[in-house]
Amino acid sequence: MSRTLSAAALGLFAAAAVALSGPAPAVRAAEPGKPLVPTIKEIMREAHSCRTAYIGDVRRELSKPEPDWTVIESRSRDLVRVGKLLALNTPPAGTSESWEKLTTLYVARATVLAEAAGRRDTDEAKLVGQRLGTMCAGCHRAHRR
Repeated sequence: MSRTLSAAALGLFAAAAVALSGPAPAVRAAEPGKPLVPTIKEIMREAHSCRTAYIGDVRRELSKPEPDWTVIESRSRDLVRVGKLLALNTPPAGTSESWEKLTTLYVARATVLAEAAGRRDTDEAKLVGQRLGTMCAGCHRAHRR
């Protein structure tokens, strides 16, 4: 039984390592007492604060007559990654079922946004970006203290 648990734990760490690849937020070094996955607060500060909001970067680019699709694709992939990191956390309030549903929807919308960016589909990227951006209030209402 302990071998199965260890294999499952290693699988989880391997999946987390794959999800964490990329520039932000960074994975901490294995320090005693420090988690490997960034906290919700760290993720929000890095990816969703007013000054650094990845979705804000996407929206600004999409509002231009000639969007920089490299920025849109990069930030969209960042949104997918931070959505996966959020899902690895436990929310400070609300149910785990709601958290799973909302983080899954977040990752799905961010993935569709990245795919639209890859196709240079301005209309779909704007629509999905808007839908992703409107998720904040509902998630905060359910899971923020």
